Amino acid sequence: MIRDFWILLNEKYQRNKTVIWFIVIVLVLFLLVMRNMDKLLTSNRGSSVSSTTSESDSSDEVINRIVSEDGDDYDKIMEDVGENEMDAEKLTKLFVELCNRGNYETAYGFVSDSCKELKYPTLEDFKSNYIASFFKDPKIIELTEIREDTFKIKYKKDPIASGNTSDEGIVDYITIMKDGKINLGNFIERAETKIVSIAPIYTIYVDTIDLYIDKVVCNIRVKNNTKADIYINDIEDNKLFIKNYANSLFYVDQSELFENDYYVPAGKEKEIKISFNGNFVTEEAINSIVFNNIKVINKEYLDSSTEVTNPSTGEREYAKVKTNYPEKSTWEIKIKE
Repeated sequence: MIRDFWILLNEKYQRNKTVIWFIVIVLVLFLLVMRNMDKLLTSNRGSSVSSTTSESDSSDEVINRIVSEDGDDYDKIMEDVGENEMDAEKLTKLFVELCNRGNYETAYGFVSDSCKELKYPTLEDFKSNYIASFFKDPKIIELTEIREDTFKIKYKKDPIASGNTSDEGIVDYITIMKDGKINLGNFIERAETKIVSIAPIYTIYVDTIDLYIDKVVCNIRVKNNTKADIYINDIEDNKLFIKNYANSLFYVDQSELFENDYYVPAGKEKEIKISFNGNFVTEEAINSIVFNNIKVINKEYLDSSTEVTNPSTGEREYAKVKTNYPEKSTWEIKIKE
């Protein structure tokens, strides 16, 4: 009887083997696809942050726990950060998770003073600019380290929450400072240079240099030590640039500057913000600032050290003297020796 059963089963198999194998192959493919999808979903489940770099499930659990328990208490979160020895990558993920969950005030506490001053002076500025640009809906992230503690961060819609699996994302750059503070919006860091460069007729102070991914902003003061007027650059013949160690030149961005911005009257001091566009990753790449076309406007003044008699009135008065400085000059300031 068993023999008859096997004969019958074999006959059915031979008649339907094409259909049977087709079903088997479809089932195998279906199981493989479901397995890979499950891995993808699992990698994003439990936290709205993912990364191209390796990260253990335990660190995501720590971030979730910290945000869940202390999301509104910045000081307590910083204690947890220290206890868990979070590196720059984990701090970035923690910041993103705070933003995803709407803990904006706590997230704003992570922003450095320099970044706040330059880009987000108030919490409302932070919410209306950064949050509105990147966190209209929950985000996952992809991180690529471009230098120590500076990451290219790609914000993408959470496929679980949005159902969108093809979002290409939007890019920012984020830097974690040594004190755990964060710089955002392409801003990398501020260098307190405090350089004083004394030329024969003027003194130039380079107080700070603000480094962004795509530009360098030098905050300078120019003191005119003469009785003549000067322009630190000729707007019609722009030769003001910074130079890196490879001797590449990056000229000043004049799109927001006018002739009067370069003007420093006789005996006065003026603050000037000058920006240079380029691809900058570290401020060490900057070797010097070159003022290659400084204009001097010679003019008459009353010399208090010299008195003459006015032929019309017969009275004594100060002599009129005209300055006699070279009309053009060049000055280079070394940023780092």
